[in-house]
Amino acid sequence: MIENVRQFGALREEFVEVTLRHNPVAATMAGIHDYDALLPNDTPDGIRERGAWLRDFDQRLVTLVPWQDLPADQRVDYAVMRSKVASMRADLEEIQRHTHYPAMYPEAALGGLFLLMARPFAPLEERKEPILSRLMAIPEYLAAARANLTEVPAIYRDIASEVNASGPAFVDSLAGELIRNFPGEAERIEHAASRARVGFIQYQEFIDRDLRGRVGGTFAIGERWMNYKLTREHLLNLDCVSLEALGREHMEKSRTALEAAAGGKLFVKGSYRAKPTPLGRELAAQAEQVIQACERLEGRFVGGEELSGPIRIGVADSFAMVCLPELMRRIEKRFPRARAEIRVDFSALLDASIRAGDLDIAVLTAPAPNPLVSVEPLAPLALRWVASPRLALRKGALKPADLAPLPIITNPNPSHLYTSITSWFAAAGVQPAHLNTCNSLVIMSRLALEGAAISLLPTAVLRREIESGGLRLLNVSPRIAPHALAVAYRRDAPGQGLRTLARMIEELARASDLSASRGAAARA
Repeated sequence: MIENVRQFGALREEFVEVTLRHNPVAATMAGIHDYDALLPNDTPDGIRERGAWLRDFDQRLVTLVPWQDLPADQRVDYAVMRSKVASMRADLEEIQRHTHYPAMYPEAALGGLFLLMARPFAPLEERKEPILSRLMAIPEYLAAARANLTEVPAIYRDIASEVNASGPAFVDSLAGELIRNFPGEAERIEHAASRARVGFIQYQEFIDRDLRGRVGGTFAIGERWMNYKLTREHLLNLDCVSLEALGREHMEKSRTALEAAAGGKLFVKGSYRAKPTPLGRELAAQAEQVIQACERLEGRFVGGEELSGPIRIGVADSFAMVCLPELMRRIEKRFPRARAEIRVDFSALLDASIRAGDLDIAVLTAPAPNPLVSVEPLAPLALRWVASPRLALRKGALKPADLAPLPIITNPNPSHLYTSITSWFAAAGVQPAHLNTCNSLVIMSRLALEGAAISLLPTAVLRREIESGGLRLLNVSPRIAPHALAVAYRRDAPGQGLRTLARMIEELARASDLSASRGAAARA
């Protein structure tokens, strides 16, 4: 038995060491920092190497360790390890998620950066080097992963596009934070950030162009592999049919008990889904009132300023580029039990979402009044027309008619930038000839920087480009009024946690380029 225990211990250590080496981002998440400078080897050869090691390890685990001779606690560990290996092999060899889920690669790249930036496991001086290494590695990592993708379900392609499109903005905000802390290394940091941006932009081109011809198939893994996961990964003695039957049985028991207590029918079974009866709707409304009263009471007396669980946070691009990394660190420190769910979107869409209750708090421009939403102003967001010096536009005052013939890039409708631009031209009685749209503020600024178009942008996100001379502030008349940046949060949330978070956002915005840009823009 002693030899079996020793052999199993050695294999257990090998499993942890090799699986974390194969996935450096997972290692960072687990608190193992030996591989913080790396991204996974997700090339086709790297995938094959992982598969070969898993097959070999699985065979050695079975042949070298007679599990029945292990102590009881280690037999449990053995079963869990066999389960984990079987699940990993199924995902890699049969389900082959890496061949049809293109979002997994930008998710890994962004996750690897976020973990290093947000978790204060070491001084930022020490974390800076692996952050820069991962930034530098992103173009090659994303380029090499493309060869894995064969048939991609349409919904997975859409998810990949959404995830990847957030990459340049996140890199910009991360680079800005590093430069603020290490101004003497600004050129080196910007070089790494520029490489990462290019990597995300090239991968976006791949998604938009090359994956278009590979769309097909379904995201479902099918009954066979779902049954396999239930028994091998989740260690349940159930298949899909029996699991569904078990769920329906318990739902029916619960319904019968509820209706017996209520003294009448609560649901009417239809052809598609059950609908509540009038009695069911009445009791549901009363139950909701009781829950809300309990939450208000808990918020008043127990940790009223705390936040825990998922917090749905919406932010406009401009705030994300300047303040998001620092906000994430402050949330991690102030609300350790909270889990931020970040959504970067146009202010008009964020406004609709927070009014509908789909967001808890949002940083946005021009939120509409609503009795269930508190709004607190942050700063006027100065807007200026910008262009690359290579366009050689004259330095005198420019009118809307002067800019109308030029290619323009802005956010699509219903964004406030789009509204500001179209209203500005309409007030002068002219229409822009080439009004192009893009959903990323980072890409818009990059296109302006390269001279592909002019753009109306918040000066707060352009400090480096303007100071370096890469972008020029155009002298236009009339000036476009700034957008009013604000933080909005739900009043019906329990406790004072969201109010505390709003104060945190307000302090952060006032100390950032979002506020500093007012004077700079006015002087320019």
